[in-house]
Amino acid sequence: MSGRTAGLWLPVLVYMAAIFYIQGLSNPPAPAGANDKVLHLLGYAALGLLAARAAAGGLGRRVTL
Repeated sequence: MSGRTAGLWLPVLVYMAAIFYIQGLSNPPAPAGANDKVLHLLGYAALGLLAARAAAGGLGRRVTL
């Protein structure tokens, strides 16, 4: 794995590890009055954006098959 590839996928892996850690907590931290479904949507949308960025090879590039 090249340094550029590792630099693109490392944030994805760190974010996934954070999700895994937080989901294992008995009382995960959340802003007061926050809707659980909205927090899940935002959290996984961010993961999707990070993964799409890594798959495309960086910002401003398109994902190609």
